[in-house]
Amino acid sequence: MNITIQKFGGTSTSSVPTRRMMYSHILEAISHQQKVVAVVSAMGRFDDPYATDTLYSLVGETALDDEELDRLVHIGEDIAALVIKGELFKLGLKVTSVTNQELGIITDDHFQEANIIDLDGSMILEKLQTYDVVICPGFQGHTRDGRITTLGRGGSDLSAIALGVSLKASSVEIYSDVNGIYTADPRVVANPTKIDCISHQAMLALALQGAKVLNHRCVELASRFQVTIHARSSFSHEQGTLVTSDPNADYPEIAGIAGKSGLTLIRLLGFPNTAGANELLKNELERKKVKPSAAVYSEEGDYSLIFDSQQISNAIEALKEVQMQLDFDRIVVRGRVGCVSFVSEKLAEEKRRFYEARKALESFGVNIILDTCENISAVYYIDRNEVSKTQRLLHQYFFN
Repeated sequence: MNITIQKFGGTSTSSVPTRRMMYSHILEAISHQQKVVAVVSAMGRFDDPYATDTLYSLVGETALDDEELDRLVHIGEDIAALVIKGELFKLGLKVTSVTNQELGIITDDHFQEANIIDLDGSMILEKLQTYDVVICPGFQGHTRDGRITTLGRGGSDLSAIALGVSLKASSVEIYSDVNGIYTADPRVVANPTKIDCISHQAMLALALQGAKVLNHRCVELASRFQVTIHARSSFSHEQGTLVTSDPNADYPEIAGIAGKSGLTLIRLLGFPNTAGANELLKNELERKKVKPSAAVYSEEGDYSLIFDSQQISNAIEALKEVQMQLDFDRIVVRGRVGCVSFVSEKLAEEKRRFYEARKALESFGVNIILDTCENISAVYYIDRNEVSKTQRLLHQYFFN
């Protein structure tokens, strides 16, 4: 049995015309003798009646705990799955849908952002013996004792990869409003180049640094199980971008440019760079469940840490505890930070690119607060208001 996983987001499921385009992709796969497992997101965006953010807005600041919120917001995907099943049935397809419990996506009980701990595709495989199309609600799973969980932002992408693994699918196609992966975000940089093929490693690095086409957790899972992703547009039948670990693939030398804001820089002045001090710092941050995205120790004896701004209160609590025990000089906090980055498969061998790009940005007047170069990622931390402009400058430097 040849199985294709197709994931469709809220833009694809939102209206009758967009769903017609979605159905054309399903019909195309069936015409190639594929069984189709379609993973669907809730219909539309905020203010659309069944969108995830709309469901959250119904309860506002009420006293629902995370488990209750999961029971509420997963309904959007359930509604989408049933609507789509009904419309495909009217088109004459042999189609069914599955419930949360039939998905076989087993998670821990970290409600609102659950982690997948096991997969069981047996119920879906059984349905594929009878039906050509199985519609699956994305974004959700359940604990071993049957409690509903959601997988966090980008959870439907993660659902699609998980089902690709459990069903041993021949391909996983993730549809969005762009027809693949580009060298930069088309909403920020004019006329970026579409990439035909990119490695899991490079795609993961871009996703972690702000690229939005694929969620980083879905790329991590695909990389772990060697699942090739085909990123495509819902609104055309053009070939998109393959995300793969094929050692013989022709990967671009510069995979792309990414950027994000919402970061905070914390400098620990006079921090002792010893094994004991670093172990204490690591333990205190873990205790507060925060992790820096970058850490740089300077020759002047300062330790610079970059955090997601949403983590900052917990991070500062942890760092104050460390300061009490180690008695280093000061904790200096700088908000309103963003970053731009480029990813290159050859960066480890050719670090000159990192230094040359930094010099070019500085010549354009960009004030770089901090920079890091690890593995295949070069990252430059700057004022958050400069992120879009700096992405354009970096793209111009490499691609124009």
